[in-house]
Amino acid sequence: MSYVVNIDISKLKPHPVNEEIYSYKESEHEELKKSVELNGLIEPIVVQKDNTILSGHRRYKVVKELGFESVECRLVHPTSDKLFLVESNRTRTKTTEELLKEADILREEYSRMSKMGRPLNGEIRNGKNWTILQVSDQLNTSTTKLKKLYSIRKHREDLLKDIDLGLISVHQAYEVVRKTCILEGNGGRPKTKSFDSELQDLMDKYGYDQTQLWTNISLR
Repeated sequence: MSYVVNIDISKLKPHPVNEEIYSYKESEHEELKKSVELNGLIEPIVVQKDNTILSGHRRYKVVKELGFESVECRLVHPTSDKLFLVESNRTRTKTTEELLKEADILREEYSRMSKMGRPLNGEIRNGKNWTILQVSDQLNTSTTKLKKLYSIRKHREDLLKDIDLGLISVHQAYEVVRKTCILEGNGGRPKTKSFDSELQDLMDKYGYDQTQLWTNISLR
């Protein structure tokens, strides 16, 4: 249930997650500002009971700049403010980095709700991948694409900007990562640590140097 109320601009609070996910785009801001100047605020800002904004951060910045003293707001009571915020931006044009940040937030929130025992929109949880399946569905993207983007960010984050610029596709970027960071130098098989490397890791972990190690072995 929701209803519209008039709230003083000074009492509204931007949601911290919104700034964490979405970047400021001056062209979009100026376009919206012109629209509000001509037509007023057509769509109310959406807030929860403590006046934290869940949808309408760009509208909030515009009306604040235009000197509005108060603004119409739709008061809602969501189960999860973070899920509501991301869902409110479903149709927004996003960079791959913004999409991945949304996915991070959703995975964290779904995991938290799962631990609390809350069902997620009738989701049947059968297998370890249920979270990423739910996330990809919420973001209206394929699970395969989302997994590829995660892999690209992990190994070659710089390629995300090339994807946004249209210089390379997600599939092409993933193939670069797959060949140069995952498969390279191991006959097409995933890389594994060498015996010497694993041995050195163990020595570092337990504070041994090579002399101590071989001395202990020779005394046995």
